[in-house]
Amino acid sequence: MERKKDGTIEIDLLHLLQVFWKKAWVIGLSAFLCGVLGFGYSTFCLKPLYQSKVMVYVNNHHISLDTHSVSISSGDLSASKSLVDTYIVILKTRRTLNEVIRRAGLSKTYEELSAMIGAEALNGTEIFTITVTSPNPYEAKAIVNTVADVLPEKIAEVVEGTAGKIVDYGVVNTSKVSPVRTKYTAIGLVIGAVLACGVLTVLDLMNDLIRDESHLERYGFPVLAVIPDLAENEKGTEIAVCEKLPFMAEEAYKLLRTNLMSVLPEKQKCRIVGVTSSFRSEGKSTTSLNLAWTLSRTDKSVLFIEGDMRLPSLSKKLTEIKETPGLSNILAGLCTAEEAIRHGVRSANWDILPAGDLPPNPAELLGSEKMRELLEQFSRIYDWIVVDLPPADIVSDALALTGSLSGIMVVVRHNYTDKQSLKDCMNKLELVKANVAGFAVTDAEAEQHAYGRYGRYGRKNRYSSYHKKSYSYKNYYTGGYGTSKKSSAVKGTEDNEEKVSDT
Repeated sequence: MERKKDGTIEIDLLHLLQVFWKKAWVIGLSAFLCGVLGFGYSTFCLKPLYQSKVMVYVNNHHISLDTHSVSISSGDLSASKSLVDTYIVILKTRRTLNEVIRRAGLSKTYEELSAMIGAEALNGTEIFTITVTSPNPYEAKAIVNTVADVLPEKIAEVVEGTAGKIVDYGVVNTSKVSPVRTKYTAIGLVIGAVLACGVLTVLDLMNDLIRDESHLERYGFPVLAVIPDLAENEKGTEIAVCEKLPFMAEEAYKLLRTNLMSVLPEKQKCRIVGVTSSFRSEGKSTTSLNLAWTLSRTDKSVLFIEGDMRLPSLSKKLTEIKETPGLSNILAGLCTAEEAIRHGVRSANWDILPAGDLPPNPAELLGSEKMRELLEQFSRIYDWIVVDLPPADIVSDALALTGSLSGIMVVVRHNYTDKQSLKDCMNKLELVKANVAGFAVTDAEAEQHAYGRYGRYGRKNRYSSYHKKSYSYKNYYTGGYGTSKKSSAVKGTEDNEEKVSDT
């Protein structure tokens, strides 16, 4: 379900049915609660009603009314049937019902009594039934029998030569005819289900998250791969990387590798791929790390650079990698590239360059001439360089480096990334004329992509912590950039970030 530019709403019925199926427990619970309310309302709030009936026969022969004799000359049975509707009209007239009120000694108005009385033909015969409904079964009997006495007289007064004969008088019926608990319960169930479906439809209409790849097609860039959930357990506290990748996830990364090879120019000896996203927790760092691992499984030499110096997470995914020294230390002139690069990590032709110490100016470092020279130096050694960049819609770090990249890949998390954030991200990349290679969709659902169940990818924790913690550099360093010792503010920030789910 999606709003178009002209304001119209396009409804995907199949998607809507999938939403209802996923939230079947919500619909069932709503129906159950409303069913209980319907049952309680009919039991405790509504007065029980009772009925008593008489049957009247449309007479086409000679009948006696008190001391008077009426002769009817109707030709046949159909004439008697045609009189039924006339008799019912006479029954509901003021003259008839006011006489019933007088004889029965009722303290009711004409309107009240008229609402209590009903009449209908019995299965198309010459007989019609008169029904009186009342909270008191004895009152219902008294009224209906009074009607049976009054009606023939009124019929004879109005329709000459015809009359009605009472077939059966009313009796006291102590069985309630209303409320019917099952009916109210069923109505409650239906109302509950309809309300739940309506609310789910409205919420789905208001949902601005990207739920499938079709939305990405409007940007004109290919979807390079759709990657399933990578949580190693049901709680989603550990993210599968490298050798621990599930089978379907590994196949998805192989597809990502193949598509990147076809999209990026082959004439380049070294292809430098930047990986970014709109905001945090879209799987950007995990995707870039697993992409580099998958590339290293070929006969190509690969360097993975952790370019997200604001909130590095490499040491949490690969515990054998120490945070320092790293990229920031090289760019600050504190160490050489050879000292910072970890060689042969989990593969003979896979090297890793971590982010290093947290600098006060990461955007300036990534966009510096020294960074471009460093990438040029690495490009003479490696076949592939994968750079994990910060989110492009939050900070400018990724934008500062786009000129040095062969291509940049945007990671979009299924049912997490909102359309407006992605639009802002793509606009910024377009503004700096970045060569967008395509999209990688993470955290794909099993129902849509047949990946099986791998658990959840982690809690939705957006890049707000960047603004509040990691992107505040005041008092982070004591003694300038040349001093690598961090202040207690940095230590506190790192302790807090340990509680944040991995990017």
